[in-house]
Amino acid sequence: MLSNARIYVFDLVYQNSNWLSEHNANQLAGTMSQLFTTGIEYFTFKNLNFINAYESSIDKIKYSCQLHIEKIIYKENKILCKEYIAELRSKIKGQLKKISLLKFGSILIVNDEFNFASTSGFLIDNAWQGEI
Repeated sequence: MLSNARIYVFDLVYQNSNWLSEHNANQLAGTMSQLFTTGIEYFTFKNLNFINAYESSIDKIKYSCQLHIEKIIYKENKILCKEYIAELRSKIKGQLKKISLLKFGSILIVNDEFNFASTSGFLIDNAWQGEI
């Protein structure tokens, strides 16, 4: 079984832009990485990914940016209980507020569990000979 928690931060706006350039994403990733590493005890993660999202409907076009923090471990746990999720969300929010020119929306922390068991396929009818 593969188990890990992830963090999503939605609606990022950095330097008045909701679409991050590569330079701004790298700059922001470095700052966030340092703040999370030094400011949140017992918290580790594999990487920070910034996702520029584009949504289009008939009437309007919407741009947004999201942050995905992958493979987190908090207090030696890869899967987090409700209390740890609430605690970590509060601490992430506090660290993000320290970054000037950064605004953000909601923060979502989810647990992922994957089992590598075989899945059922489909039944092949032996009477079918592949003729069309």
